[in-house]
Amino acid sequence: MRFEDAVEVILDIEGGVANHPNDPGKLTKWGISLRAFPELGESGILNLTREDAAGIYREHYWNKVCLNIPEFLRLAVFDAAVHHGPFKAIKLLQESLNELKAGINVDGVIGPFTRRVLNRTSPKKILVQLQRERQKFLRSLSNYPSFSEGWEERVLKIAIESAALRMEI
Repeated sequence: MRFEDAVEVILDIEGGVANHPNDPGKLTKWGISLRAFPELGESGILNLTREDAAGIYREHYWNKVCLNIPEFLRLAVFDAAVHHGPFKAIKLLQESLNELKAGINVDGVIGPFTRRVLNRTSPKKILVQLQRERQKFLRSLSNYPSFSEGWEERVLKIAIESAALRMEI
């Protein structure tokens, strides 16, 4: 999946302004949070355009995690990076591969061994396992009760969007 297509899915999921008291991200717009980008300040977050958010996503998320993984997995890993941070997204991917018996060091880095395993493992199996790992992680969070419905829907939507992409390839 190309960045331009993936970012539209993410921006649609993230939507506009949010400031839920149980969200550790605090003030958020288009999924860009004050916690992750304190240098923007509240006014910077509130004034973010969709295009600004897309630029942040490309630089801080897509380019950090998606360039070295198979195309079919890019949307799911990108969404995990946006939702959980790039380091955690890669760790979840590596944990998923280990559930499939890969024997990878879960270090949050997509190195040569992780890339080899990614390229020789069924993308469908990786996607399913990654979404399982995300659900386990989300369900372990203390604020899960406040966001469970939206988070579960998000994980399913990403799986469906990824599967639709697979049918187009």
